[in-house]
Amino acid sequence: MMNAAAPPLPPALQRLRQFLHPGVLPAYDAACQAALPGALPWPAILAAITDGQDLLLSRRWRFSDRRMLPVLLEEILCHHDYYAETAMTEPRILDCGANFGLATYYFSRSHPAARIEAFEPNPALADILALNLKRNNFAHVTLHRVAVSDRDGRMPFHVSQKEDAASSLLAGRPPEDAVSVMVETVDIRSLLARPVSLLKMDIEGVEAEVLAHAGPLLRQCETIICETHAVNGRNTLLAVLNTLEAAGFRWAVARSLWDEGQDRFRLSRTVQQARSYCVFARRKDE
Repeated sequence: MMNAAAPPLPPALQRLRQFLHPGVLPAYDAACQAALPGALPWPAILAAITDGQDLLLSRRWRFSDRRMLPVLLEEILCHHDYYAETAMTEPRILDCGANFGLATYYFSRSHPAARIEAFEPNPALADILALNLKRNNFAHVTLHRVAVSDRDGRMPFHVSQKEDAASSLLAGRPPEDAVSVMVETVDIRSLLARPVSLLKMDIEGVEAEVLAHAGPLLRQCETIICETHAVNGRNTLLAVLNTLEAAGFRWAVARSLWDEGQDRFRLSRTVQQARSYCVFARRKDE
């Protein structure tokens, strides 16, 4: 008797599969097939596609916080949240808030001819990203160990020890375990002197003031993808949208995957809680 063919993987898991090393595919497929319909079996998937602190993608890629991997993998490799079309033959991509570089890896796969500038002020994360770039010979990526800001100079950067993705220039935004270190900052205006295919921004609460400071220079960007955050009880979403509207961008908004994972029962009763959103903006070209 012939064995029944295995059911096809859900589209999100099929998309993740194309980024994985061939050697992990049997274990990955088995983990996915054993899952309940519609579920994403992240513990089993991570067991199949990691080796210690390395993701076994088409390139071996060091990561930092295992707890954040499901959200990052789902956003970036399953849903292609950072996908952007461009008219430039050699795209220029600015990855602001690069973390350990999963988005940088994705940009390299989706735009092989791109020149990428990755900005990461967290010293530990920048070290991991530097390792990933060196051992994979990513000469097309330039790492800047600075925070993108509204000024050049030096500022305190508040580094969370237990949640590195929440580290921020804003005091009080990271968890209470944050330790302050002085980091170099770069004025976003200096980055927009030349055309940009994609400006990706995940800078933990300072996105509204940085984009407002850039003002009309945002027109240098074909596409802007930005995550907004809660700051002092208010989300930066409205300010970001007003800046993009004034600069002549069309935009769409989605709840971040982290936010979608929160309980939405009687959502109107929890509007005061911290929320995060993703803004996808495309320049209007008359």
